[in-house]
Amino acid sequence: YKRQVSTQSTWGIVPSSLNISGLARIMTITSTTRLCDAEDALALAQDGTTLWFLLSIMTKNGSCATQWHQSPVVLNVSTAYHVVASWDGETKQVYVNGELQLRESVTGGISHWDETGLFLLGNDESLAHQWQGHMYGVVVYSKALSEQQVQHNFHKAVPLKAYSFPLKALYEFKESNGRIIHDTSGEGLPVTLEMIRYGVQWVRPRGVRFTSPPAMLRSVGTAMSLLKAVRSAGALTVEIWVSLSRLDLGGPAHIIGFTGVTGQLLCTIAQDGATLWFMLATHTSTAQWHQTSSVLTSTTSAYHIVATWDGQRKTLYVNGVQQLQEQAGGSLEWEEPSLYLGNSGASTQQWLGTVHIVAVYAKAFSSSEAQYNYGFSDTTIHPTAVHTNATCSLRHVATAPTLMYSFRELKGTLVRDTSGQGSPLNLALSSTITWLPSGGVDIKGPRDIVRSLQPATKFIMAAQASHSFTVEVWVTPEMVSQATGQILGIQNGSTPLLSIIHNNTDLVYQLLTTDTMTGGASQMHVSSQVLANNLTRHHIVATWDGAWKKLYVNGQTVLQVAVGGTLHNWPQSALIYIGNGGQLHHQWVGKVYSVTFYSLLLNHTHVLCVD
Repeated sequence: YKRQVSTQSTWGIVPSSLNISGLARIMTITSTTRLCDAEDALALAQDGTTLWFLLSIMTKNGSCATQWHQSPVVLNVSTAYHVVASWDGETKQVYVNGELQLRESVTGGISHWDETGLFLLGNDESLAHQWQGHMYGVVVYSKALSEQQVQHNFHKAVPLKAYSFPLKALYEFKESNGRIIHDTSGEGLPVTLEMIRYGVQWVRPRGVRFTSPPAMLRSVGTAMSLLKAVRSAGALTVEIWVSLSRLDLGGPAHIIGFTGVTGQLLCTIAQDGATLWFMLATHTSTAQWHQTSSVLTSTTSAYHIVATWDGQRKTLYVNGVQQLQEQAGGSLEWEEPSLYLGNSGASTQQWLGTVHIVAVYAKAFSSSEAQYNYGFSDTTIHPTAVHTNATCSLRHVATAPTLMYSFRELKGTLVRDTSGQGSPLNLALSSTITWLPSGGVDIKGPRDIVRSLQPATKFIMAAQASHSFTVEVWVTPEMVSQATGQILGIQNGSTPLLSIIHNNTDLVYQLLTTDTMTGGASQMHVSSQVLANNLTRHHIVATWDGAWKKLYVNGQTVLQVAVGGTLHNWPQSALIYIGNGGQLHHQWVGKVYSVTFYSLLLNHTHVLCVD
């Protein structure tokens, strides 16, 4: 407990009663000496319908502080909760069912904790704080779990030690611009990737596309931190989501792998036409290449590829199905390896296609784990068509979004803002809205709505400052013809500032500026019958640049109207509404997959890049 980081994961508790007061102890670590006039070093407790987290720390000036903080979550009886309480030396946090409920600044150390203290469940040492309920598992780690790891454990409903703990590198490709791809695993020293050469393009909402040789991503420096973890575990897994550009690509064309300091290939996943190759070099064998049968059949679908090694065998899974297994004993005595994508850096065949996500683990995946991760795919992983009239190079792609909602939570009533820009502005779902198994929500009415928990101040201020904005949404209407159903809008009280409305088979783009304001009303323009033909997924983008407002549907410009003025008449107290208006008079029915707000203009080229 003295590594100054801790996470206590009470995995699966079910309260039996809400008539509990006085901080009933779910879990406690005690001390035989009093700490800051208290006996407890660490505690998680229930008080009625809420959770409390206590932590005793020693501040930098030598004073002792023991503080209780309350989580706002509302508990119910006979309901299972996955609870994670963590501290990283500076901040303590509580997650409930994968959602952050409490974050407090608590900086200091725990050197004053007594090593002879007790670990207690269900009560404290005085037996005066009895907790009532069922408990299905407790895990304590000498590390602080990241939000991604907490959500991973909640959705998998298994302790971290089986899955996330060996995650050593994670690349989500959400940067959208620049030449650096960050390792977001939170594990050890990050292994950053950089773009080498110029045949690499950013793809929205996530990914990079290799379009022409020479093009590659390479780790900045060596990947020795990954190698040390893999050597210690005696196992390795490389997981990657890709979309192919060609099925006749000659090869082996290097998708991902490790290359040694002198250019020798150490580990490679490569494409050769409709087949894949998996090569691994151990100290007992030279590089051995093994090929799958023809498993690649489409350039319009994403593929989930898992290459894993357990110290004895190497195995390759494609979309959760084992395609190859060969003997590969020995250890990985590699010398200063670097991680490469798109090309090995050793004059091998250039791979062409899109990479959406990459993860490296210091463990071997089982068949069930490969199948689960394939089924647990992110809805922002999808193939992106290459448009011949779009130049999606680095210098053309816009900066990161101001607000981003990927609808990947799969349960609960909270949709997270994953933009990473400023304080997150999360959304709340009405209780009747259902989640789609692969991501997104199904809005059926009659009073369904998704709304922001706080005002959209950060987007409004940024759009006012830039004098422009872009709003992007992916949806599937339930019916071709609907009566003034609001797909998305920003509204202050009963006054709409911005709305995208599905009316009959038309789309209506409503916008309020200082030039359009007449008695507080915004200006509406109609794009006729753009939703008349089918009920498939639609990509809708609404933009304004201070002079023109435009509407795009599936990459095509369907509306362009001159609208001047400014947005300084937008109150910063306005809220975001999806699927209905703020007064619940404009119900829209259909599926929503993602919503993104940019405080800048995306032009037609950019729209095609993300279409």
